[in-house]
Amino acid sequence: MDLNIQIPDNTASIFEYLQKGLFISSNSTSEEVRDMYNEIDENYESLYQYFSQINYTLERGNEYFFFSRIEPKATLEQKIMRAYYWIDVLDFFKTYDETFGPGFRFQPEQILVETNINMLLQNKLDGMRKHFSDKDIRKEVLENMIRQLTKDSFLEQENEKTNTYKVMSAWHYLERLIESINIYDETGTQGVGKSTLLRAILFFYNADTQRLGISVEKQNYTDYYFPYSNSYIVYEVATENGAFCILSFKS
Repeated sequence: MDLNIQIPDNTASIFEYLQKGLFISSNSTSEEVRDMYNEIDENYESLYQYFSQINYTLERGNEYFFFSRIEPKATLEQKIMRAYYWIDVLDFFKTYDETFGPGFRFQPEQILVETNINMLLQNKLDGMRKHFSDKDIRKEVLENMIRQLTKDSFLEQENEKTNTYKVMSAWHYLERLIESINIYDETGTQGVGKSTLLRAILFFYNADTQRLGISVEKQNYTDYYFPYSNSYIVYEVATENGAFCILSFKS
């Protein structure tokens, strides 16, 4: 380890915070978190080198910092479900307010009031129930979603008395995550059928293999459709905005 790297006095606190998988956002409601952001911003190169020596990669985002890490191997289904969840989360909040993003403030009660008079929001919130099998009431589904986003440091409760939440700069990370799925058309990230496509893939992935015509010697969807290292599938998706293709392949 290079002992000549000059690091801030509160490096231990920064490490303890980030190693929990949390984000440090520039617009945090916590003065302590904002101070950590400023320390990292001013000493990024030295902190990057220091943390890399203990196998942590300090990443700089759009007004936020985090530790990137190699995730344990996940099944295709797990990866699809994770992407499916985040698409639904961003879609719901963007439907509530298209300006929803870093710096946006809201009260859950306001969202519920709007949901009660907006059929589209009702449908989207009802659709979130599949991600929370133990929740059925809309209020509980929304509370669970906000609780998880707060736990993951994408939201912070700014005012407990008024139950006001603020969206952190780390929200950009979720937007970048969805954009990385690389399904685009002229309408941008909205309305291109990402969620519909993922449902279709999950249907084929989870369906009875015999009904799909997969022979008994093939164990699952992956074995059948991706028998070789260069195997691929081209999906054609039709939406009201036109048709587009998706290329799925082994990585």
